[in-house]
Amino acid sequence: MISTYRAGLAAGSNASYQHPKLTLDAQKITAQDEIAKRIRLGIAHLFPEDEFIKGFLDGYHTPYPFPDGLTLYASKQ
Repeated sequence: MISTYRAGLAAGSNASYQHPKLTLDAQKITAQDEIAKRIRLGIAHLFPEDEFIKGFLDGYHTPYPFPDGLTLYASKQ
């Protein structure tokens, strides 16, 4: 089972490729936007939100090369 932190990590990693020059405040806003998008899409593993955001920020700063399937799905919506 994927953790909330890991879901955030994948989303943040993907965001770093899409928007590589975001300020910290913009990164946090983007993380909140990703949570809202995933809620609309019915994707789980979003709570607690602070865990998702921590993972998002870590993933943004240390991206990995291949996003997972749910991240790809969410990014196409």
